[in-house]
Amino acid sequence: MKMTSKLEKCKICGEKVKECKLLNTTVDIYEVDCPICGYYEISDSFLSSALTITQEDLFLFSGHLHLNSSREKPLRIVGEYFKKIPDIVLQYKNLTVIDKLNDILKYIGDESKNLTDRIYIEFLYFPRFFLANYDDLDSLIRYLENKNYIGVERTIDYYYCWLTIDGWTKYETIKQINVYSKKVFVAFKFDTELSDELFKTIEKVCFENFELVAIKSDPLKYNGKICDKIISDIKESRFIVSDFSFQNQGVYYEAGYAMGLGIPVVRTCRKQEVGQLHFDTRQYSHIIWKDFKDLEEQLIPKIKTLL
Repeated sequence: MKMTSKLEKCKICGEKVKECKLLNTTVDIYEVDCPICGYYEISDSFLSSALTITQEDLFLFSGHLHLNSSREKPLRIVGEYFKKIPDIVLQYKNLTVIDKLNDILKYIGDESKNLTDRIYIEFLYFPRFFLANYDDLDSLIRYLENKNYIGVERTIDYYYCWLTIDGWTKYETIKQINVYSKKVFVAFKFDTELSDELFKTIEKVCFENFELVAIKSDPLKYNGKICDKIISDIKESRFIVSDFSFQNQGVYYEAGYAMGLGIPVVRTCRKQEVGQLHFDTRQYSHIIWKDFKDLEEQLIPKIKTLL
């Protein structure tokens, strides 16, 4: 197969690339620096293939690359990876208009080093925010401007945006919630006969079905206050799974803390202990499980509703 000598346009978003270089002469892998997708690695065979992926999915995947690939840790697109793209981007098709507005605000805040920094957003950046076209980006920018969350200077090709005081206040609220995080915090009582198997079941469901990473705290004695590490882990999680089977006070605290941040909570409880649930949490929907197989089967569709 004749190898690609030069890549002028990104195979994903179609934009003119800044740089494309061969990483190794014995392996047909190129490093691409795209102004929209960012840094990623791609095989020559992928570059040469005829893609059967919709334009919508490619734009969504461009946003995925921007979030998950970098010069330090580039995502590598090789072999039949492209077949996975429709599944990878499913999570972004459920984003609401509010999610996308928050994405733009968060981007401006994250890029700002000072309160009055002007952040450059080119019209072609719309895939970064999982939008279909420039008109959608312009509509959201105008809405944020009208709500007095951002100030905007416009040119023929791009915006300069900055957060207002109201915008910074809103940013501080939304940055707590990472809708693209791969982490799932699991709250449960340690040191029971079910602890290890319970966590392994949740961990398996998260990773094998959704490529999410379940994390847990070490069994600590809180001495009247929650561990800083647990708070940090919850803040970085996409959602948390709280198992109330043994009525552990820490589980109640962690679930309540996540709710206060606006982070979704998946509640579970072993069937024979449902009657012991505290009235404060009994009002919420729980996955009531009789064994770990049952828990696994119920968790999968529940998590799907959150992605």
